[in-house]
Amino acid sequence: MASIPFSELHIEPLTKRHNLNKFSCTERDLNDFLKNDALNDQEELTSRTFVCIYNNKVVGFFSLLADATRVQDIQTYDNVDGYCYRKYRAMKIGRLATDKEYERKGVVTYLYLNICGASFKILEIMGIRFITVDSKNESIEFYQKMGFTKTNVKKDYPTLYKDIHPIFLKLQRQDRKLDD
Repeated sequence: MASIPFSELHIEPLTKRHNLNKFSCTERDLNDFLKNDALNDQEELTSRTFVCIYNNKVVGFFSLLADATRVQDIQTYDNVDGYCYRKYRAMKIGRLATDKEYERKGVVTYLYLNICGASFKILEIMGIRFITVDSKNESIEFYQKMGFTKTNVKKDYPTLYKDIHPIFLKLQRQDRKLDD
């Protein structure tokens, strides 16, 4: 199967009405999270999970939560003049997965673009500077291709971050051009 056109995919907040029985990615713990923990985490207000639908089937998902990362762990922290706090506020990708039948069909790119879009919706009501993720080693290359950088912290699941400020500024410049 070739890439799925983005116009045929859509994102919905996870609810009890979604049939998750047939969803299967290559990581057992991600399947378990989606089927057994995601709704509970939502009820506990610890994360929000969104599913990607194609032909009435869940083909991917991501979960988001609030995060903060220490200023000294970010390689570019000295570029932010006058920042007086010890931590940057962030939106964290808690989980991200695609059904194995739909891998390499554009679903993960669509999920990532929706995650970026969610960060800009959050910016309408509160400040965040980064998108973060604690990545499995086999996923680091994907995140780096998407512009993420590893923090200076050494741990089993390395934290990566993406500074959304440059994207935000670029979007603002484009909006001003449209207004002119």
